[in-house]
Amino acid sequence: MSDPYGPGGTGGTGGNDGPGESSEPGDGYRPQLGKDSPPPYGQPGQYTYGQQPGQYGPPPGYPQGPSYPAAPAGYHYAQPNDPGAQTAMVVGIVGLAIGFLACGLGFFASPVAMVMGLRSKHRIDASGGRLGGRSNAQAGFVMGLIGTILLALAVLAFVALIALVIVGVVNSDSFNDTTYDYGTSA
Repeated sequence: MSDPYGPGGTGGTGGNDGPGESSEPGDGYRPQLGKDSPPPYGQPGQYTYGQQPGQYGPPPGYPQGPSYPAAPAGYHYAQPNDPGAQTAMVVGIVGLAIGFLACGLGFFASPVAMVMGLRSKHRIDASGGRLGGRSNAQAGFVMGLIGTILLALAVLAFVALIALVIVGVVNSDSFNDTTYDYGTSA
């Protein structure tokens, strides 16, 4: 039995040879390799890790593929967004939505969105163009500002309502304590 992958064997089957052996060169699973061809994939070869076997490109006999021009001026790769920008926008949306749906309770999240949006805008501006997402930060800041103004108005309305109730109770108690005599007067 000979080595099927050795110099003479090609891994073919033929005649009375055992499995993977061939008595005729050239028939079998692999074509005969020339003197200048690299070793087949998976076989020990002359290249070590990190070495390249040559230039990459199309195989011989095939045309070179089309070359693409560089991106026009003004176009660039997308920047990573500041994570606080997206968070500020989401907190601003949720604060306004829950504020209108749950009798103003969601407006308590609006100052958080306003501060987060403002900080995110400052980080984006200080990054020198390395961070994106300024529009999300601006949206979070604006929604937080609107919610904070509505929260302040709601707190003022609540305080005014409490003041009116207190004034009404005080006046009603003082009115009932006074006794008036509508009877005959002398």
